[in-house]
Amino acid sequence: MRFYKDFLHLEQVPSPTFAVPTAWFLIGDRTLHVYEYGGTTDASYIHHFALEVRDFMGLYDHATNLGIKEEGFLGTIYELPDGGVQMYVRDPADNLIELVCRDRSTVERGRIPEYKVLADTIPQEPASDGASIFNYHLQ
Repeated sequence: MRFYKDFLHLEQVPSPTFAVPTAWFLIGDRTLHVYEYGGTTDASYIHHFALEVRDFMGLYDHATNLGIKEEGFLGTIYELPDGGVQMYVRDPADNLIELVCRDRSTVERGRIPEYKVLADTIPQEPASDGASIFNYHLQ
């Protein structure tokens, strides 16, 4: 993570506390999310891009019916500290895509058995205060 901060001189912004070391960096009006995974995790398993979606429940139902919703480690639907909700799916070429919804009030939590609140699962560090997956409002 020092590469992004010290070499590229990117501004680090608050990020939620996850199970692995995490840093978010501002690039213009967007953020780059960097995670450190140990062990032998194949990078192609984890590398992804994110899209903001409005109809989270429609996409959740559609992804479930098509069997493209990610399973295992990335299969949990997390509510993030800023109120956003995230889900991971795989496209036909096996690329990982993160779908994020800004407003948890539009998500029917009771219909999603794998739904968890990140802060209930992983205690949030004080440095996570103000973390938002939608950091483009910072500039």
